[in-house]
Amino acid sequence: AEGCLSRGMMAVYCGRILRSAGILAVVFAFGCKPRESAVEAGVRDQVLHIASGAEPQSLDPHLVTGSVEMRILNNLFEGLVAMDPVSLEMVPAAAESWSISEDGKIYSFRLRENLKWSNGDTLTANDFLYGMKRVLSPQLGNSYIEYFFSSVTNALAYNRGEFTDFETVGFKAPDNLTFEVHLDQPNPVLLRYMDQPSFFPVHQATIEAHGTIDERGTGWFRPENIVSNGAFSLTDWKVNTVVSLEPNPHYWDRDTVRLTKVHYYPIENTDTQYRAFENGQVHVALHIPLHIITQMEKSRPSNYRNHLLYAIYFYQFNVTKPPLDDPRVRKALSLAIDRKQIVEKVTQGGQQPAFSYVPPRANGYESTAFVSEDLDEAKRLLAEAGFPGGRDFPKVEFIYNTADNHKKIAESIQQMWKSGLGVEIELVNMEWKVFLDRKDSQDYQIARYGWGSETDFGGYLSLFLSDSSGNSSGWSNSKYDELYRESTTLMDHEKRMAVVQEAESILLDELPMMPIYFYTRNYMVDTRLKNWYDTPTDMRALKYMYFEE
Repeated sequence: AEGCLSRGMMAVYCGRILRSAGILAVVFAFGCKPRESAVEAGVRDQVLHIASGAEPQSLDPHLVTGSVEMRILNNLFEGLVAMDPVSLEMVPAAAESWSISEDGKIYSFRLRENLKWSNGDTLTANDFLYGMKRVLSPQLGNSYIEYFFSSVTNALAYNRGEFTDFETVGFKAPDNLTFEVHLDQPNPVLLRYMDQPSFFPVHQATIEAHGTIDERGTGWFRPENIVSNGAFSLTDWKVNTVVSLEPNPHYWDRDTVRLTKVHYYPIENTDTQYRAFENGQVHVALHIPLHIITQMEKSRPSNYRNHLLYAIYFYQFNVTKPPLDDPRVRKALSLAIDRKQIVEKVTQGGQQPAFSYVPPRANGYESTAFVSEDLDEAKRLLAEAGFPGGRDFPKVEFIYNTADNHKKIAESIQQMWKSGLGVEIELVNMEWKVFLDRKDSQDYQIARYGWGSETDFGGYLSLFLSDSSGNSSGWSNSKYDELYRESTTLMDHEKRMAVVQEAESILLDELPMMPIYFYTRNYMVDTRLKNWYDTPTDMRALKYMYFEE
């Protein structure tokens, strides 16, 4: 405690070491006590503190690709529909209802009548239309065009510059409260896509006050500028320090919101995150170190959470750079690792070894193609590729964002490749933004990767499409692309799953990526925080959360 003075002693602070029992008696008699922790104050005042990981690269909903950013954006903005945190089914959000035409090609959404932006402006269907025009603008560079918009009439053609009139695209706003999506063919998972940031509306006046509709990095999403439509508003963003949110007073469902503030702290070091939790600085530590996970798995305290995610941890190869342009080399590297040893001896958090790409049981999916582990075969392939015993194999660089877990996994695999194949790799860690920039610009040879939060099995394929801006591997396969596009049109579940299984088998045969394990989320949560659900998507709505003693 600072500034607490005993009556008879000027300028004696409680924090000073006081050796006299008499002085201590005087100090405590006048009520000086240790400063209240952020956690205790937060429970009392409904202020949530979260150690979230990396510094956000951006908070532009139409440009972000990382989970760090999406966790924040899902509470700053709101789409027409949202995912129920328990059932994982799509439920009304900005739209109060919707209907689908008999042929499955027209989705009509009825907006709520009381929708407003965070500055009090009325929000209409035209705001969603403007958002779609911005996302599809050729110069903007949204990473999910092929993924989300392939079946929307003329969406891809407009994005590629084949049409310049946006009225030809299958997004319509017949009136202020109606928004329509017109498709070339039925899409079995359109609604599941529509809770993603790419479908969020943006405030036209704010966008254009800071640049053009398709201009990147203008700063319109900074706290002093941003206008949003979600349950919370962005009030502060100090780089590498904190991102702060407060309830949006104009949100249509504001009476549901009970938290008064939310602070996200970009603490990348997992030990620091855990210490912040233990020291009463945060209520949630989303990433904890491996040695703590090991302890928690044994003792299972009530504030420790562990659950499976629909997500895969893998290493991505840049197939445009030798020697990784040779599929025999990629297969040899994959065959030479021991996935069971990685999850049991390194990660130790209940992860499941990944021998396929699509997570098991994602809306009923089961893989039929798998990678294997065979060191003798790995050596044979490497020799066939011209590197017997690893001889003349160039040193390969592996990049990863700074985190203890990534480092330990990389060191384990580095040793497996060295001892098993005679292959040397150089480990290079970097902060999140630099890592993303290098990966996205294909300035790497091998990079760690995570992909998930999908509840639909087919969505995982989109990352490796030839024309996907998210595909930084350089890999391209026309048959794979064709199968993915076919999967987006099949309404029959079994037929669609068979097509996805065939596409996955191509991916696992050519291996632009090396599956390692399926994620679990291992983290700490204050038990007094209610409605923090253990969801396999790892995305949560703050609007439902509150503290209870």
